[in-house]
Amino acid sequence: MNSTEAKQIPLTDFLKVDVTGKEEIWITSPFNPEEKTASFKINTSKNVWYDFARGEGGNILDLVMALNNCDFKEALKRLSNNHTFSFSQAKKIPSSNHTESNDKKNYQQEINKIQSLENPALVSYLESRKINIDIAKIYLKEIYYTQKDKKYFALAFENDSLGFETRNPYFKGCIGSKNITTIKGREKGKLSIFEGFIDFLSALTHFETNFFKSDVIILNSVSNKKKLEELLYSDLYNKVYLFLDNDKAGNETKSYLYNINNNCIDCSNLYKDYKDFNCFLNLDDNN
Repeated sequence: MNSTEAKQIPLTDFLKVDVTGKEEIWITSPFNPEEKTASFKINTSKNVWYDFARGEGGNILDLVMALNNCDFKEALKRLSNNHTFSFSQAKKIPSSNHTESNDKKNYQQEINKIQSLENPALVSYLESRKINIDIAKIYLKEIYYTQKDKKYFALAFENDSLGFETRNPYFKGCIGSKNITTIKGREKGKLSIFEGFIDFLSALTHFETNFFKSDVIILNSVSNKKKLEELLYSDLYNKVYLFLDNDKAGNETKSYLYNINNNCIDCSNLYKDYKDFNCFLNLDDNN
């Protein structure tokens, strides 16, 4: 079985959930089957999942890797050998007990407006981080949303699941599904990887360019590193540039990616005396 075949396995079959033709269903999380309020949603048409309690989602391979704390190859092997797990069968929540409005109330934010970046407070925040505003406007929007009857606004950086990584001077978070962000470049065979969009924008500002020639992936969280396994196990990239943080989490992520692809190149030496690219941009004497 290859990865394409594995992704065709219905999540509902895998999790032994009885489906009645609905596009979206809620079940108790396989990570926490004893929970009282279902937090795990399956989109049956796209065959993807999202666990709102954990802030994670993806396809069936992502689920197997998360549940078993294993890598891509092991997940594929498990699916090839057996389509079942040893945990208890998940409980489906009837639609009368769990509606989309409850979804927004308990787990999500209600988006009121998304527009181009112009809010003075958000622009000022980026300027305080030494980010070039013209570059930022290429990649960022500003989002206005309501959560628990309170209104908020933040920078919004779209990810591959059409969710938004959000940030303002006081917090950072995510609206919708958490995922990596992929930006295609013109130069084949090369990939640059960043932890977050602030460091990505910092690099563009430092190198005085609007775009990377290579493909770019922003992890949006080091917990998303497993989403790169299938890509890095392939022979698509002969050079993988790592612009990760100089801290424990960043170093662990570097080691993890080195073990998958020996074409990885650590670029953090550029800012070796700083925690990350943005700290380097802020504290470098030239800025």
